Amino acid sequence: MYEFATPTGFRSFKRYYVMVTPTTHKIYSIWGIGSAENTQAGQKEQAVIMELLRQKYGTAEKAGLFDTMGDIKRVTQADRYVITKITGFTDVTLEIRYCDGELEKLAEKERLASEVQKADKTGL
Repeated sequence: MYEFATPTGFRSFKRYYVMVTPTTHKIYSIWGIGSAENTQAGQKEQAVIMELLRQKYGTAEKAGLFDTMGDIKRVTQADRYVITKITGFTDVTLEIRYCDGELEKLAEKERLASEVQKADKTGL
């Protein structure tokens, strides 16, 4: 995971991160993280963001039980998805995470191959 700066960040997010596959160095996930004054303000901002995402990508998925407990909202297109998430009680954080599922699988495959190659097999 690498932090980066962007001149065109969205108003809610102050820190940005990118995740790349270990070997082929392809971007598979981008995160934006910011803070909100309180949970209610975070939920209002999350609603604005989700509406913008719906306009761009289509209908959001119905929230599951885990999603509603964690203030998580999701929009999915094929193997790519974007989630927004609110965490914290006194220090409220609002996150957005884009992920390409196929590249995420590739990242895990590359990570595993690297760990296997580094492992000392003599003890097995």
